[in-house]
Amino acid sequence: MLASDLPTLREVGVMGADVELWTALAGPASLPPHVREKITAAIIEAIKADETRQRLISVGWQPSPSTAEGLRIRMKSDIKTFGGIIMMRNIRAES
Repeated sequence: MLASDLPTLREVGVMGADVELWTALAGPASLPPHVREKITAAIIEAIKADETRQRLISVGWQPSPSTAEGLRIRMKSDIKTFGGIIMMRNIRAES
């Protein structure tokens, strides 16, 4: 764990929540599939390059390249998880 001094959600009473922060590159829904695939391939190649991987790791990231479909699945899962936590804990935005 990169932030071992911080309590997990489980430790603060939010059971069943595994949380990872992630970053993604997004484009318009109208982006042609061949362009999306070319960009995805270039990003995966860059992230797999040893120099890039080592640099990301050195600043605390855990490189894990994915595809548009992988991102869609991840976002759907996170919405389900965090939506449940928000409702369970009655979390509201301050105005």
